[in-house]
Amino acid sequence: AVIAAVGIFIYINMFERGPKEDGAGDVKPALFTFSRDAARRVEINNNGLLIVIERKGKDWKVTRPQEIRTNQQSAEQLVFILSEFQADRKIEDKAKDLKIYGLDKPSLTVEVTAKGNKKYSFKAGNRTPVAMSYYAEGMPPGSVYEVPSENIRPFMSGLDFLRDKSIADLQFDDA
Repeated sequence: AVIAAVGIFIYINMFERGPKEDGAGDVKPALFTFSRDAARRVEINNNGLLIVIERKGKDWKVTRPQEIRTNQQSAEQLVFILSEFQADRKIEDKAKDLKIYGLDKPSLTVEVTAKGNKKYSFKAGNRTPVAMSYYAEGMPPGSVYEVPSENIRPFMSGLDFLRDKSIADLQFDDA
C-alpha cells in the first residue's frame, strides 16, 4: 500500500503537474520579489472595482474607492504575499495566446509601486482544471505561471478584507 501511494504521488507530481522549471528542488518560482519595506502603493482591480492602499508613514490606508479605516494586518498580509509572490510552477516564458489561460481579459490585476517608482504586477486569469490554483501572468509580460489559490484569494476579497472592523479606537496610554 505504501509503495502504491508513493507511486501515485510521484506520478501526479512528475507527469500531471510536470517537473519544476527551476530544477532547484523545492524552490518555487517567484513572479517577482521586492522588500516589503519598499512597498508604497498597491492597486487592486478586481472585475472593475479599483482598490488602492497607500503607505502613510508606518501605516497603510485605503484611499480608493474611498478612504476608510484600514485593517493594518490585512494590508500587511497583502504586501507580504506580494513581496515574494510565488507560483507552483512556470508554464510558459512568452505565451503566444493568453486567451487560453483567461489572461486576455483578466478578472484581477494587481500592481505594486515600490521605492524609486519601481512597479511589479500580475494578472490572474482562469482557475486551473483542478481549481486549486489560477493561471497568472507575471513579469516580464507574457510569462504564465500556476499560482496557488491562497496567493490570489485575498486580492479578490474586496474592501471588506481591508476594512478596520473595530468599533472604537481606544488608546489606553492616554488615560
